[in-house]
Amino acid sequence: MKKVKKVKKVKKGLIITFLIISMLAMVGFAPAESTYWEEMKKVYEWQGTEGDSEVDITINFPPDLNQNYKLNMYTKGDLQDFVSYMEIKVEDMDGEVSIPTIKLYTKSSDLYINTEAITPILELMGIAEELNIEEEYVALRNNTNPMDINSNVIKEMITFIENMDLGIDLGMIKEGNTYTLTLDSDKVIDLLDAYIRYIINNMDKFPEELIQPEIRPSEQEVAEALKMYEENIAIYKDMAKEFIKGSYYKSNTIIDKDQVKASTETFIKAPMGDVKITAISSSTKLDNPHIKLPTSVRVFTEEDLTELIITSTGYDNVEMTNMKLKATIDRDGNYTKFGEVDIEEGKLELEVNKGRAYITAEEATKLLDTELGKEGFIAIKSLEDYGLHIYWDAENKIIDIYEIQEK
Repeated sequence: MKKVKKVKKVKKGLIITFLIISMLAMVGFAPAESTYWEEMKKVYEWQGTEGDSEVDITINFPPDLNQNYKLNMYTKGDLQDFVSYMEIKVEDMDGEVSIPTIKLYTKSSDLYINTEAITPILELMGIAEELNIEEEYVALRNNTNPMDINSNVIKEMITFIENMDLGIDLGMIKEGNTYTLTLDSDKVIDLLDAYIRYIINNMDKFPEELIQPEIRPSEQEVAEALKMYEENIAIYKDMAKEFIKGSYYKSNTIIDKDQVKASTETFIKAPMGDVKITAISSSTKLDNPHIKLPTSVRVFTEEDLTELIITSTGYDNVEMTNMKLKATIDRDGNYTKFGEVDIEEGKLELEVNKGRAYITAEEATKLLDTELGKEGFIAIKSLEDYGLHIYWDAENKIIDIYEIQEK
């Protein structure tokens, strides 16, 4: 059997946390200026927008890496039905790489991407020929927990950000309708730290469209997420400040009645090199947005993507493309159980004898929701007699237990 690179899963609370952090990053830094957010909320009352952006990216890591890219982006959005179109042209200024134009459509949480842009990725995965996508677009559809993202949700998010009390004076300057913000490296780290803490503690205030009630973290999960953040990330805060010392973020935003113009400059400096990103954008009010979604589309659901990942990472047995990860156990007996919605963690009694791992039949029954009809210790490998597949991940020293599902 070929080696399988497993996609690691983390606790539900952290998944939600980093999802929200990513969404906030799309909105931008949260200035402590109420008038700024009042003006931005007015923008989301428009019928639609049309805009252009020019982004320059310079990556400099001597002596071998020095790259320059220019991105030109055209965007069009329907802010009422929340349908959007984006066309991205990427130019390698050194002429070493040819990157196809990326065309993206979104409708709520569904994403459409042109086949020409995604084909190189499929070729790297070694499945381009097998899929043989003749349609012009590939659609990624969330059919398990689809989110209904609309203008009201975005306005609720802006209100959430506006009401944040991070305890940090960002120093935003307002002159007429122009807002200027400058953050040094220390303040960037402090802001990110305050963001994460605030979000973990206030996820119950997010719109239900973003975090449905059944997957909202409990008080215990919030406490666990904060503890994990403190123990694994926050302790490196001062080190991070020193590591990126000299970095900065600058933004200048002009909000008019029918137009928003912005320029940003992000400079990340590290001991081994630096990255600089400058962007100039303009977004104009559009009274009658009309965005027609592609009709030549190959749809991929979450189940389809899971199967593609399993296929591309080395399972050459036909049955293995129809597997579901039920649980993992490490050498200390720590386990992770993957349910339909929840992820459960705990510890069980594990014994290793002559290279074989054993657990009690009682704990195996609880872990796998499978009645075994046995008592005492049993070899984990023997669970394959119950429609399961056992895989030893030697690299991470973890036992993966898969359920073989009927087609």
